[in-house]
Amino acid sequence: MEKTEALPIGTPKYRNKVITERILGEDTNKIPEYVHLIKDGEPMRTLGLWIGNNVIIEDKWNKVVEIQRKVTDVWNASHPTLCGKESY
Repeated sequence: MEKTEALPIGTPKYRNKVITERILGEDTNKIPEYVHLIKDGEPMRTLGLWIGNNVIIEDKWNKVVEIQRKVTDVWNASHPTLCGKESY
């Protein structure tokens, strides 16, 4: 339950209402306090993807790409043989 997050979708007015009142609509139960509601501009990772309302996702992916480039540089510096390249 400590990792539970919810991303309100809809108009900005509706999203703000969900975040402030913690309800989805009339005659609905209140969203429990342990559920982290994702605000506009705040990214949320789900199934390996960064999503959110009014977020710039490129910043998150640039970090991932940079890490992969470093790994590739180290791997290439070792001059792997054809058999070594197969194992990767």
